[in-house]
Amino acid sequence: MDTNIEERLLAIEKKVTENNAILIKMRRVQRNAHLFRLFYWIIIISITAGSLYYIKPYLDQLAEMYSGFQNTQETIKNSIPDVSNINKLLEQIKGL
Repeated sequence: MDTNIEERLLAIEKKVTENNAILIKMRRVQRNAHLFRLFYWIIIISITAGSLYYIKPYLDQLAEMYSGFQNTQETIKNSIPDVSNINKLLEQIKGL
C-alpha cells in the first residue's frame, strides 16, 4: 500500500509541475498580449495626432473659406432690397 501512495504522490507532483509550467507560459502570453495591445493603441493615437498636425493648415484654410462664404452671403443678403419695398415701388409706378 505504501508504494501505491508513493507512485500516486509522484504522479501528482509531476502533474503539478506540468500545470505550473503551463500557467507560467499562459501568464507570459497574457503579459505579451497586454504589451502588444498597449503598443497598438499608442501607435494608433500617435498616427491620429500626427495626421491632425499635418492636416491642420488645410482645415484652417477650409474654415477661412467657409467664413468668407458666410460673409459674402451676408453681404449679398444685405444688398438685395426688401421685397415689401419692391411691392411699394411697383404700386407707386402703377399709380403714375
